Amino acid sequence: MRIIKKIALAVFKDRKMLQVRTSKQPEVFYTLGGKIEKGETDLECLRREV
Repeated sequence: MRIIKKIALAVFKDRKMLQVRTSKQPEVFYTLGGKIEKGETDLECLRREV
């Protein structure tokens, strides 16, 4: 079985959550984050994804 490591970041301010969406599917909102590349730390991944 192949293991894929992922990480997500939830940002809250004034009872609101920051999310992103794409131009391909503007009606869908996503939590910030993504796949951790080989040799990359969790923090490096979050910096790259955000």
